[in-house]
Amino acid sequence: MKIRDYSSETVLTAFKRILSANPEAFKTITFDNGSEFSKVSELETDRLSIYFCHAYSSWERGSNENFNKLLREFIPKGLSLHQFTLESIIEAADRINKRIREVLDLESAVDCYNQEIAQLKSDST
Repeated sequence: MKIRDYSSETVLTAFKRILSANPEAFKTITFDNGSEFSKVSELETDRLSIYFCHAYSSWERGSNENFNKLLREFIPKGLSLHQFTLESIIEAADRINKRIREVLDLESAVDCYNQEIAQLKSDST
């Protein structure tokens, strides 16, 4: 999701939108300690735990760091995402999420996510 700025209120609002689309899809979310994440602890519920990684410990957010590395194939390091259109960012994310990955037993991230959501919905009925 492309956001207009990195204020804590904007980030909180964006995550609320993401969570409202599939509230049962997330059990935990780990953030870094940037000031833009200062309000996200408000998202914590009985079903969602919020964690913050330690300073200079990028390995505590390995999936995020891996995605950032893959995104750099489309958006070079040092360039702001604000320089790119929403469409180009969505295109890059879609291409990354549709890649077959060995770590996902040769499935794509989007296929695994859709399977998980379908399972959660069938479990709740």
